[in-house]
Amino acid sequence: MSVSGTRVRAVEIQRLSVSTPIVKEEIENLPLNARGIMNLAGVAPGIRAYAPQQGRTLPSAGGAPDLRFINLYMDGVEMKSLFNGNLVGIPQTGSPIPQEGLEEFRVFLNPYDAEYTRAGSYVISAVSRQGGNRWEGSAFGFFQNRDAIARTFFQQQAGTPAPNFGRQQAGANLRGPIIRDRLFVSASYEGTFTDNYIDVIPTTPAWDRFRGSVLAPNTNHTGYLRLTAVPNERNTVDLMWSTRHLDGESNFGGRVGRDGGISQTYNINTLQLRHRWLPTANLVNEASVQYVGWKHREAPLVPGAQRSYPGFVFGTATFPLFLDEDHYRFVNRATYTVADWGGSHLFKGGVELARVNGAQFSPNNRDAPSWGSTSTTSGGRPRASP
Repeated sequence: MSVSGTRVRAVEIQRLSVSTPIVKEEIENLPLNARGIMNLAGVAPGIRAYAPQQGRTLPSAGGAPDLRFINLYMDGVEMKSLFNGNLVGIPQTGSPIPQEGLEEFRVFLNPYDAEYTRAGSYVISAVSRQGGNRWEGSAFGFFQNRDAIARTFFQQQAGTPAPNFGRQQAGANLRGPIIRDRLFVSASYEGTFTDNYIDVIPTTPAWDRFRGSVLAPNTNHTGYLRLTAVPNERNTVDLMWSTRHLDGESNFGGRVGRDGGISQTYNINTLQLRHRWLPTANLVNEASVQYVGWKHREAPLVPGAQRSYPGFVFGTATFPLFLDEDHYRFVNRATYTVADWGGSHLFKGGVELARVNGAQFSPNNRDAPSWGSTSTTSGGRPRASP
């Protein structure tokens, strides 16, 4: 009998921070049904996974319940909104970058490395895949319809049929040399087209005609492009661009009808030009110019004032919300390693210059809520009375 195995996880001994790496083999093989890369953080001990709620996915287990306690870096670019503390594009609505474009996904717990900040619970640092001297790529597709799911407990109790759920996913990636040994390209695209459903369950019989599973469609496109130039063994220049576009409906369910839901449209673009210089074997200097742009649009599905009745709610009083953010950064970091004084020592230093422009439009009092009661007419039909 012979026993063989494959080592997957990389273990780093000499590291000051407390972190858990998820390497390429795990990213490719872990069962991510919706391909939401934020769920990879759940591999680390004590980190919240993401579970669907009202058309979004929110942390459901582990430490730090609020999304404002985390931060995400993609190839060193900070994807954090400085308006509301969430991540740009609100990644619980869908993956911020293609899964196939990742080389490594690391979860840092406190204490962090010096270059990470603005997170109270954990920091995610993702590294994209780089092209090499061999052309390689892949493509995938996925299809799921209503016959592949079961009814929820509430649907069974109400006797409603299985909702018309559907999910289609497609993507492709390509990596290789433009100029052998000198210039490489890596490109990834991923699209997710999901007909989510949300259960609307009024708590009084007067509104039972609104009971049922309501469609909440969601479309998420992500792309990543990386060009790498290696003029010589001491210098590497990377140009990296990511983009994401989301259209969806959410924010209703329970005793809130579809009239209380919102439409969501997000456009996120990042651009980075990075130069790495190795003047000696012990010193690495990395300088980059970065841009992050986020256009956030959330509006009521049905315009009008919010009306709250016993057991049911129409409309929403806290939307629309329009938000524009533009981040401009210059970052320079240096790392120096000394193998002396009885061991190995790592010194880090750097500087970051940032400008953030933000604009918000949120007339929360425009559709102020009103309350009413329900009564029954002589014909037996429910009637709303203000």
